[in-house]
Amino acid sequence: MNAIRILAETKDTVTVKRDDLARLISELEDAEDRSAVAERRALEKALGKERARRNYLTVEEARRLLDGESPVTVWREKRSLTQRSLAARAGIAPSYLTEIEKGRKPGSASTLSRLAGALEVAMEDLMSEQQRHRQPNYGPVLLRWRPHSVSLAAGQRGAQPEEREYPTISEALAGARKEWPSLRNQLAEISDRMRLPILGTEDLIREMEPELLDRGSDLLMLGIRFDEDARWSANLQSYVMWASSDDPERIRCRILRNVFFDCLDDPHHTVANIPKMFQRYRSIFEKAFRNLIHRRSFIVWNDPDSKEQKLEVVLVPENFHMAVNQ
Repeated sequence: MNAIRILAETKDTVTVKRDDLARLISELEDAEDRSAVAERRALEKALGKERARRNYLTVEEARRLLDGESPVTVWREKRSLTQRSLAARAGIAPSYLTEIEKGRKPGSASTLSRLAGALEVAMEDLMSEQQRHRQPNYGPVLLRWRPHSVSLAAGQRGAQPEEREYPTISEALAGARKEWPSLRNQLAEISDRMRLPILGTEDLIREMEPELLDRGSDLLMLGIRFDEDARWSANLQSYVMWASSDDPERIRCRILRNVFFDCLDDPHHTVANIPKMFQRYRSIFEKAFRNLIHRRSFIVWNDPDSKEQKLEVVLVPENFHMAVNQ
């Protein structure tokens, strides 16, 4: 390597000629290529060429990944597996795998770990940038949740989410697990410091109580219908309706008061007028709830009568337009 001439230098920066910088970048890229070749040859020597090359991507497969196709789909097809067979090997619902491959669900860390084991690849090979942020040591992050009182006095838009900062995802999950009985019904999520979601409400439920979401799996394959009876709940500060199917499980569907006031193009923004507003927009609400149910966006509530934990979907201002237009 020819000597690099430093033109100027400060505590934090070094200035060199553009040609020297280009040469440094080129030599670094060459060094990285040589390292990758050496690593690949070492792997072939340890495992044998045929077995090692099962994990090599073809040019076409690499292009599919660069074009944004799901790495789970690419590796599944490389292994000649159907979605149903991969889901069975990984121990997850086929519908959940479909959501992951379509990009509708990122997949929890435990799910990606099981998929990686079934596909015989490193877990990182199945991750998007967002999923890398879900690694246990990523941080700092914020655990955020809505207070129980989500709507305040008339004319106000509702209480702001509360939050607590943690150094890493792992510590945030530990904190959420410790307080989960109270956080379960408060739309908790983990976000980065810019308040961009990393683990949404459904992701946290899947981490804390994965068996509860599995109860809703069969409903996705059945026709969803809504009870005619729907009413305002002063206790929940929500308009409540019920979804059902041939499956015995019924899902409570709640529309937060804020949705009526913040999302609907209606001049009659009073609590007394909410029943009329609901009837006027009922078909829109039903469409939104169907989409939330098909996306498995469940949270959990404790039924005081049966003393059991049951499922619900909640329509809030943040997901209203997405749920309607999906």
